[in-house]
Amino acid sequence: KVVEKLDCEKVLIHASQGILQGYDEIIKYHGKWYTKVITNSLYMKKLFQSNNIPAEFYKFYFSVLNEEDLVFKQEYNHDCVFLGMGFHRLHNEGYRSDREIFFDDFQGIDYKIYGNGWPNIFHCNGVLPADDIGKLYCSAKSGFALIGEDQRNHGQINNRYTEMAYCELPIITQNYETIDWYGTDKWLNFISSRNEAYDTVVDIINNKSKYEEKSRKFKEYIIKRSEIFFEKLNLLTHQ
Repeated sequence: KVVEKLDCEKVLIHASQGILQGYDEIIKYHGKWYTKVITNSLYMKKLFQSNNIPAEFYKFYFSVLNEEDLVFKQEYNHDCVFLGMGFHRLHNEGYRSDREIFFDDFQGIDYKIYGNGWPNIFHCNGVLPADDIGKLYCSAKSGFALIGEDQRNHGQINNRYTEMAYCELPIITQNYETIDWYGTDKWLNFISSRNEAYDTVVDIINNKSKYEEKSRKFKEYIIKRSEIFFEKLNLLTHQ
């Protein structure tokens, strides 16, 4: 309601369906919640433009982290981590493969999940302090990343990939068939089963140098994509 009262240029960063029940519903809020859009969905960019709404496209979310955020903390020096909410992920059919691979504890490695909405069990460490995303990702040895079904279906890469890459954390993920990785697939560690996930974590622990170059190049790429994001945003606001 506050945003609706603002009489100014309002640019929406569109990366999910947000509080709405469907992606296309956002169209009817043009002029109320936003005047222009920058989105990481090519489908949505075309939809906005077909409704005469100025729109730009970005591949990866810009990095909200900077070098000052990258502080090593021994308490986060886990073998592998996942950061994200539980809730619907624990039962939604769209998360079945992720749930079967990533959500249970792994015997033999120090695996921790951070976030709200998870059961009160050993490998779930509760809500991460708001300023500790960079600390978590630069202190852990590896991390699991996933993309929700609705985002996948609209070709959107979740912002956790940007955050993990900026921290040079080796990223373990499924190779979702609906996602164009825009060339970054060579820096990701794809798996398709729980056993592959476990073996990859162990390999990262035992062969750290094998993954360092990939992680460094991914960070360089994210820094460049962040610059491009704001260049596009600047062009959009001056249209």
